Amino acid sequence: MKRHCDNKRDIVASEFLFHYIRLKSGVSPFTVKQSKRINEFIREPWDFIEQFHVLPVDEETVEEAYHLMRTHNLLPNDAIILASCKINGIKTLATLDGDLRSATMKEGLKLL
Repeated sequence: MKRHCDNKRDIVASEFLFHYIRLKSGVSPFTVKQSKRINEFIREPWDFIEQFHVLPVDEETVEEAYHLMRTHNLLPNDAIILASCKINGIKTLATLDGDLRSATMKEGLKLL
């Protein structure tokens, strides 16, 4: 039986919301936070997010992420995303992150 690392399972949702704020506001999410305007940009993105299944991150995924960090010089969130794809048989990944794009191609996954 796999144990879940529940505090790590929403990395993709977190990254999505971070970029969502940037796309909606046109400035850094940190700038939006400092101006206390997050509520202006986070209205109803859950309509979009609810269409997806969030994969939990278990010990096997964390171990694979650690390996990917060392192999491809990835930061933790990128490594966990790529490891989750590999562990769960996801063959295609959409990203604008150059480091993650390179590692994804080297790991044999298709990029959108």
